[in-house]
Amino acid sequence: MTDANINIAEPVYDLKTITSVSPILESTPWLKNSTPRSQALFELFKVSDTKSEWPLVVHLINNFTYVNEDLFNESKQKIAERIVSWIKSNNVYYIVAMSDEDEADGSQSLLQSLKNAEPFNGVFDEDDFINSITAGVKKIEADMPFNQRRNIVLIDDFIGTGKTIKRKIEWLDKALTKMGVREKVGIRLCALAYMSNSQQVISYLMDEQKLLNDFFSPIVVNRGISDHFNEPELSQNMELMKSLESGLAEKVARVRGKALNLKDHNFGYNKSEAIYSWADNNLPNNVFPIFWWALDKNNKKRKTIFRRI
Repeated sequence: MTDANINIAEPVYDLKTITSVSPILESTPWLKNSTPRSQALFELFKVSDTKSEWPLVVHLINNFTYVNEDLFNESKQKIAERIVSWIKSNNVYYIVAMSDEDEADGSQSLLQSLKNAEPFNGVFDEDDFINSITAGVKKIEADMPFNQRRNIVLIDDFIGTGKTIKRKIEWLDKALTKMGVREKVGIRLCALAYMSNSQQVISYLMDEQKLLNDFFSPIVVNRGISDHFNEPELSQNMELMKSLESGLAEKVARVRGKALNLKDHNFGYNKSEAIYSWADNNLPNNVFPIFWWALDKNNKKRKTIFRRI
């Protein structure tokens, strides 16, 4: 191999780039099997300092949780089995997407898929699956008055910081209390995946506030840097990520609504440090922006490994 420029489809990359990036592609099927993602990885290498920043990128990719079809089906089965294990006679259960009524999100995608889960066969009817948390409250209200205990099993695709689930469960608690049925309704939560540090919020909801009866998630996602390094490597890698993110635009305009500010997404939203994706579903904003931020510091469009709307 004498030519320093080797054509991998398009564009052309030099030998150093090829030898640095190819091993990661070969060991990461979800990158290798996607031409756009492969090219985005090559572009990320080109803007990284190869001696310091690139090893951090490699570390993040090697520890990335990518939920492909096989892992999703396995996880869906576990969620369904756990929900069935919670069922008690003389209780009514509703499976409710964590989504707000006016938004389409991953919780609804997970809910739709759960409908056909084998453990649910003969256990639930179509009407037991509810597409939003507000619709779940309306369903409870429509049931009133009732003697049989009701149970809401909230479904979410990904829990990042835990702030959103805390806000929504507290809202649900207040709504049920206002209706005078809180003592007759149990609240449980299942997620496809959750960040390990959100366990503190979940434990608070369960053990201290007593708002949540049970929680289950088959996939735990650790923070990409903080949960993998000790000092002094921890601080060093934090600085390297800051350097990588300095190559991104400060703002990205949206088709409608307010522009996205990078300062709100450094290290992922609320500094989550997430390294997670569920196949082709919308990427959580908790993920490091180097993987999905649309513009570079010169406001030029980037090739990104993931796309987020």
